[in-house]
Amino acid sequence: MTRGPDNRTILNSMAARFATAAARGHALRRDLDRHLGGAIDLADDALERRLYGADNPVPDEPLSSMLRRLGQHKFDEDPPDYRVVRACLQLLPRRDMTLLDVGCGRGRVLLCAALSGARHATGLEIVEYRAAMARRAAARLAPDAVTVVQGNALKLPWPKAGALIVMNPFYPTAHRRLRARLLDYARAHRPVIVTVSTLRDRLRTDRRFRLRAEIAVEWITLAAFELRD
Repeated sequence: MTRGPDNRTILNSMAARFATAAARGHALRRDLDRHLGGAIDLADDALERRLYGADNPVPDEPLSSMLRRLGQHKFDEDPPDYRVVRACLQLLPRRDMTLLDVGCGRGRVLLCAALSGARHATGLEIVEYRAAMARRAAARLAPDAVTVVQGNALKLPWPKAGALIVMNPFYPTAHRRLRARLLDYARAHRPVIVTVSTLRDRLRTDRRFRLRAEIAVEWITLAAFELRD
């Protein structure tokens, strides 16, 4: 009769895997710090491979069909542009903040923020395979610093955070509910709000919010807001 591995062997194997993951996370954290500081240049595809691994899962259902079914705004999978991620992080007053990313997608902002010193980053994502990708990458690189919750961000609870990130588009008819939820959250927690596109333009004309700073990345402009006193 063939015996399976004993407990010591299993524990040693688990310890080796954890040590490898920790070393990988440490190396990426070091390189991200140098990259964000301008000491080295990491290409987008290199960052993508190091965050998500070489084998990204392909969804069975096309993203556009999935988002139409879920009632969200249709958009296509764009090539990753980590200049946008860097600009988002640059708009935060401090690296060591807590973050809430509403519509976090695959978690690029969450992961880069956690690896750059954020105390904790929480992401809410409605698309199942994107949330799963974010979770897998977080478990491999920053298991104690990232939480990903799959579901409708307009219905899920929003945990307290020092910065609120809204980078992904929402269906136009959802914007009123999004802004009402955001206003309640801002009054309760006074976060810095980093956003783009339609929500950015709405907050820019809302006298209850003040523009802190903005950064343009080609045709994309990111802006940071805070609630007025």
